[in-house]
Amino acid sequence: MIEQQKILRVLKLISLLKQQHRKNVQELSSILDISDKSIYRYIKLLEELGFAIDKDTENRYFIQVWDDEADQWAFSSEETGLMQQVINNTLKKHPLRNTILEKINIKSENHHVGNQLYKAGLGKIISQITSAIDQNKQIIIRKYMSANSETISDRLVEPFAFTDDKQHLVAFEVSSGISKHYKIERIGSIVLSEKKQKNKNHILPQTDIFGLNDGEPEQVRVTMTLRAMILLKEEFPKSEPYISKSENNYILSCEVKGFRGIGRFLAGVLNELVKIENDALKTYMRNLLESGKKLF
Repeated sequence: MIEQQKILRVLKLISLLKQQHRKNVQELSSILDISDKSIYRYIKLLEELGFAIDKDTENRYFIQVWDDEADQWAFSSEETGLMQQVINNTLKKHPLRNTILEKINIKSENHHVGNQLYKAGLGKIISQITSAIDQNKQIIIRKYMSANSETISDRLVEPFAFTDDKQHLVAFEVSSGISKHYKIERIGSIVLSEKKQKNKNHILPQTDIFGLNDGEPEQVRVTMTLRAMILLKEEFPKSEPYISKSENNYILSCEVKGFRGIGRFLAGVLNELVKIENDALKTYMRNLLESGKKLF
């Protein structure tokens, strides 16, 4: 319970720092009912997580909020609590009760700030990598979760580029001597090395829209529903130029390098698929589904 209270205080502090009316340390400590020392400690923690915290001429701390941010539409914790209480008391047996409560939680202040906390962590990782690229330094990727080898390990790499959508780091892996893509969200943390990069011929690996380079290029054509198309564009933004509309459905027509990437996606939207026009991909999907049946 104590740890949960600490987390809630941090979330509340983020919310306070993003409010238009700025507050000094004494005001923040009074609102959160903690010591000034704790406020300084939490502020330092937020800075380490990647938040850009500023202080004005009157020693009031704040996080800059830009016009395109949606904080003004988020319910405060007090508003969320009140609405949950009313709904629980008046709609106990209503079929839409749980759906409404879930949507209220999604729109709540803590949920929004939690997402910001997550994004700030990724922002810090990107900032560290950018610094290493600028200084031509090696880095250690800590606790990288690899979907290919199904391992969690540290990697010594020489970073040299990001993909256009900033979702992957492109780096030369020292141990294998190969340039690879590393998904930013799968990186635990970054340790900056003092060692200069040694490899001078970094080659940017060419991947398909699913971020993979597993085999020979193969042309595929898949017809899917609107829902599947939306999920495809959200998860793999590079797919957008290769999607076209056909009556009430959508067609993905592109080149892939191996079926592992597209196969994983299609397996997750089987009920939303209309047609697959590639015999080799059909065979791959059948084998994938047959192996899945063994689990049930």
